[in-house]
Amino acid sequence: GRFLPTQRTDGVSTSDLITRIVRDYDKYLRRNLERGMSPKELNISFLKEQELNLQKHVSDIREQIKKNIQGTREDLVGELEDLKAELRHTKLFWEDRRQDFVRGFSSMFGSQVNKIFGRKRREITNGSADHNSPSKRVRKADSKASLTSAGESE
Repeated sequence: GRFLPTQRTDGVSTSDLITRIVRDYDKYLRRNLERGMSPKELNISFLKEQELNLQKHVSDIREQIKKNIQGTREDLVGELEDLKAELRHTKLFWEDRRQDFVRGFSSMFGSQVNKIFGRKRREITNGSADHNSPSKRVRKADSKASLTSAGESE
């Protein structure tokens, strides 16, 4: 190599320039190979050329994966928004219909339900719910029957 003296520029470090050149050398070679320069013109070996081609393919695959992930993410976000809107619509639909269902139920079974709940309300307000409730009456009848049958067996 020949030495070429250059004028120094303030604020630019020579060692920083050399570090950048060495660090980015593979990028430089890859870029020039893509532009059509031959490996012989760049003074690189066959193995170095293959290594650079492999690095290019790996970076291309990484870019494709990033694009696919981003596209998939955007698709999922869109589908979730559609699902949220559909759920809101369904919720509003059933909230609007609930009064119709209650009215229909009460028109079909209202008198029977009122009788059951009205009787329970009267029993609770009279204080006789504990003593005269159907479940207490059944239990009292069962206990009397078991006492009677026990007395007969002795």
